[in-house]
Amino acid sequence: MKYSEPRSYNEQEIDQVIKGNKDQDICDMLLGVTFNDTSDQKAFAVCKKLFNCSNEQVIRTIFECLGHMARIHNNLPEDDVIRFYNKYKNSNNYNIRWGIDIMLDDVSVFIPLLYDRLTRGNI
Repeated sequence: MKYSEPRSYNEQEIDQVIKGNKDQDICDMLLGVTFNDTSDQKAFAVCKKLFNCSNEQVIRTIFECLGHMARIHNNLPEDDVIRFYNKYKNSNNYNIRWGIDIMLDDVSVFIPLLYDRLTRGNI
């Protein structure tokens, strides 16, 4: 596998990638939007579009992106993140657990009140 820097995506490209339903392309797009778009709302909206995805790689990448957004923007829509986290917090899937751990590490540092809500059940 060849590494390439995450690139930016416009709305049309985002929709094409999602409709293409290729897991690696979706993960690359999620990372690209997260790292290259200056709007935290746009990056989160793209992740939220995929909250019902059943692919473990995509779910892991969504959690990773949420962590990156916490680090980059110091902000996440808490209620949406909590609902998504609660859906997977008891997963035994290694990939999903890895993504959750990455997100929790970033959230604990950059949005500590959200971290408390996620880990202490103050929902």
